[in-house]
Amino acid sequence: MFMQEKDLSAEIKSSSVAGTYFLFGEEDYLKRHRTGEIRSSLFSADGTMEAFNVFSFFFGEKEFDAEGLESAVMSPPMMTDKKLVVCEFAALDRTEKADRTKLIRLMDMVADESAGDTVFIVNAVSGGFDTAAARKKGGFLDSLSGNVKLVDFPYRNADELSKWICRRLKTGYDLEIDMALAKQIINTAGSDMTRLRGETDKLGAAVCAAGRKRVLPGDVENSISRTDEEEAFRMVNAVLKGDTRTALLCLGIKKKNREEPIYVLSQINKTFSDLSAAALFIKDGRDLKDYTKSMRLSEYPAKLRYGAAKLRSTEYFEGIMEKAVEADRMIKNGADGYSTIERLICGAGK
Repeated sequence: MFMQEKDLSAEIKSSSVAGTYFLFGEEDYLKRHRTGEIRSSLFSADGTMEAFNVFSFFFGEKEFDAEGLESAVMSPPMMTDKKLVVCEFAALDRTEKADRTKLIRLMDMVADESAGDTVFIVNAVSGGFDTAAARKKGGFLDSLSGNVKLVDFPYRNADELSKWICRRLKTGYDLEIDMALAKQIINTAGSDMTRLRGETDKLGAAVCAAGRKRVLPGDVENSISRTDEEEAFRMVNAVLKGDTRTALLCLGIKKKNREEPIYVLSQINKTFSDLSAAALFIKDGRDLKDYTKSMRLSEYPAKLRYGAAKLRSTEYFEGIMEKAVEADRMIKNGADGYSTIERLICGAGK
């Protein structure tokens, strides 16, 4: 049974949460936030009831404790009507098939037979679960009982995130901020809500310390840190424009900050990969709106990448991706990391 997040929120507010919930999609922050709300709604401020009736599991790649999870699911609530079992998978797609089958059985069992006394939440972390594949006929979602509540958490668009930032600054710090400045925060820090929360709180604390009630443009410039993704784009964009000097200056900052070369290269490679995809969209005659929707990007970063991809051909991006893979191989085989990246940048800028 598919639900929207607003439907889940309504269940929480009406204290009617029950049965199995499978949380999936890109926005991991909101999955955990809603899980926290469910926990609070079930046990309020009663720490004793919570201590006896909340079971939490986290499984990494190819990890699964079926026996421990089944024991938690099957145990009766203690001194209260319901218990909560929360299970988070970092890489559900890479869990062994037999273990996924056991998980499905437990989810179905709670949904069909134990909804009266158990709330079972399974959270599939976005990077380890392919939503598109799971939605196909015969996919993971199709294999679940019709009573399992399937809740999708897609990325929020820029307008939704801007309103959220405004509310967070108002309720948490009694501060006012213009929507345009809120969007500037997103453009600088990225659209990941976990990161946005930290950056927004940092900004709020700084403005309050200055004794003001309104956020000014200078506050955003001074307090909000750029994401690694945006820094990588700035570097690659300079390469595409033939501005090798700026690209090397960006790389020099990362070197000064002692960032691991292999991590820096992974960011560069991802950016080239995103731009290569955009170049293919352009070659096929597909527009910016189509690219933004298909790649599930916010409007601003999509526009930047689509524009940058127009600077070079698809053949260029194919060639540079091959060079990037070779640079990755060289670094992993012991070559000096930053020197290898410098050569990649200089060669790519020609």
